[in-house]
Amino acid sequence: MVTEREKPRPTFSQKAFGALACFGQEHFTHRPIVEGLENLEQANAHLQEGSVIFYFNHRSLLDPDPLFKLLKSHLPNLKLLVAATSYRHLDPKRADYGPIDGLVMKGVASKRGVILLPVIQHYDMDAYPPDVVTAVNYRFVKEGLRTLKTPGGALFISPEGTRSKRDQLLPAQEGIELFLERSEKAATQPIALMGTRLSQAIFEPPRVIIGPLYSREAVLEKAQNDKVEVKDALMIFLAELLPPENRGAYARYY
Repeated sequence: MVTEREKPRPTFSQKAFGALACFGQEHFTHRPIVEGLENLEQANAHLQEGSVIFYFNHRSLLDPDPLFKLLKSHLPNLKLLVAATSYRHLDPKRADYGPIDGLVMKGVASKRGVILLPVIQHYDMDAYPPDVVTAVNYRFVKEGLRTLKTPGGALFISPEGTRSKRDQLLPAQEGIELFLERSEKAATQPIALMGTRLSQAIFEPPRVIIGPLYSREAVLEKAQNDKVEVKDALMIFLAELLPPENRGAYARYY
């Protein structure tokens, strides 16, 4: 697992952009309305001896910071929070906003005490040499599993792998089921987000709905009973928290 000594030290630019991003989000967008805070008590109890995969539906670049802050402030037993992030956001040549993406993401993560764990997504596989893809994604899996095998460790991930541009839940990409299947002490907790786009959050409070904690066994049983893959069983639990019109690829299960 990544230790305190191994945490990358942010540069002055990263700290500045991270602080600016957090300040802007806290003062120029509405504070989220959070439902299901009592469910975090389940996660906190589980973190005493186990680990948790927190997963969410991805709507905006604004999604991570309020969730980082929320988890850090309500989970005293959380020892280490590792967040999966697309490698392209840290790549100035491919990031949506060039080097600013990486500066902001690293700065925000440092400010909130979160470790970023890059992964090359399916849509970017052809953009990098095969050896780079292998090295980055091998480390992603290795460090993710090490985190989940440590009491108090948590992995923060969006199974969709990218932002949904139409507020419709996208099919889960490969990966999250591997972490769950190989981590006997891991539980999962879905978090539903609504209204988190900047154009929305400026005018009205976003909604955050924290679902129940699901044990590894409960998810595997759900997958077996519904005859679906484990990643889809997880997404069905997440879809339950969303309005019917936002369930997208998983609306057919209701």
